Amino acid sequence: MSKVAMSRVAMTVVMSLCLGLSARPAFACKVVRHLTPGELVADAAVIVRAKAVQYTPPVAPARWGNVTFRVLERLKGRIGAWVSFPGDITPYFGPNETSPPYTSPRPGGLRGACFAYDYKLEAEFLLFLNPGSMWLAEVPAPQWSPYWAPLAPPNEEVHGPDDAWVVWVRTQLATPMSTGERR
Repeated sequence: MSKVAMSRVAMTVVMSLCLGLSARPAFACKVVRHLTPGELVADAAVIVRAKAVQYTPPVAPARWGNVTFRVLERLKGRIGAWVSFPGDITPYFGPNETSPPYTSPRPGGLRGACFAYDYKLEAEFLLFLNPGSMWLAEVPAPQWSPYWAPLAPPNEEVHGPDDAWVVWVRTQLATPMSTGERR
């Protein structure tokens, strides 16, 4: 083998070792127990129908920007007219492809991160919020967050007050607790 060929082999081995030693493992989202739609309604401190109205890009080294929502309807709990928390607007992976009551998140939440962090400006979302909940280690926890129920639908896109998901949640809130559900 020529010196040039040996040099290339040695460089390849060194590069492979460097890449192998510096790589970090990637873990898919794992959840011990999924919340039922009824438990999601019961366990959320606040539930609102809100419109995504503003996006603030991230400041390095943060990965996530901030999405601000105007509250259109309060279904449960007390909250101001605006709510804001980390998220992104590009790409937006679309609304939930199943029928309510939803048992899993929209496509953006099925990409390994436990939650759908993607939003579409001017679209409405039904937000199930809890105080200070945050799974993103690189940003401080917001006052209210939908990121507390992994692989659940706590921030689904909806289409107005008569959307089937909104109506289902309203019905649950108006119904006495069924056996096994927490409220």
